[in-house]
Amino acid sequence: EQWVAKLKPYNLSGKISSDANIKVSLFPGNQPVFSIGFSTDSLEIKSKKVNAQIHRLRFTGSLSSNNNTDIESYSITLNNFSARINKTDSVVAKQIILQNFEDPILKTNAVFSLSANTLFDLANFKDYSNVSGNIDVNLNYDGKLNYLLGVKTETPEIYGALDLNHLNLKLNKVNFSFDDINGKIDFRRDSIRMHQLAFKSGKTDMQLSGTAYNLFNSIFNDTTGLIMNINFTSTNFHFNDFNSSTHKTKT
Repeated sequence: EQWVAKLKPYNLSGKISSDANIKVSLFPGNQPVFSIGFSTDSLEIKSKKVNAQIHRLRFTGSLSSNNNTDIESYSITLNNFSARINKTDSVVAKQIILQNFEDPILKTNAVFSLSANTLFDLANFKDYSNVSGNIDVNLNYDGKLNYLLGVKTETPEIYGALDLNHLNLKLNKVNFSFDDINGKIDFRRDSIRMHQLAFKSGKTDMQLSGTAYNLFNSIFNDTTGLIMNINFTSTNFHFNDFNSSTHKTKT
């Protein structure tokens, strides 16, 4: 009924209160066939990169191998996965595949409906002073699970889309705030494409489209390398909304 454990090197701890139905079929000369129907009302996961409370977790799953008893030959498949994150957010995935238990590989297409502060907390990004609004995330992931857990490994294939719904964001290292952002952003690894992104900053309103490369690496690691190709229009532009100087200037 309750589970507490620490797994090295991930330093994960969790607590589960759940109901599970498990079926195991054994046939002579074959690998075990394992299936599970799982549901839980509360699951807490805390690590260096993840800090979330998960509720109403549901999935069905199966365990299989490629006719080999080595641990790297096994894989687990979760179907019809759904869960609530914290109090208001959710994640659903038709299928989650975890291959190679020695060095796990995760493959999934997951859809998240998140409040903005939940997304930034899950990404362990603290370099902001204010964030609000909602973000819908369609995420495709194919690569090492260690990457998500903060263990250094090769970059997985990550791509998808973000739908920003009245996102309000103030970054600590940027002199102006994003008071309201609406629109869609496609991403693949460290490149993004903006589709008529509408945002307001102070009295200024703008429409943006274009691409950016090395964006996440530049922001998260505070380093150079950002390349941007941006088109923007504004019907109500105020220079002072982006001017960091405290002195008044003549026009």
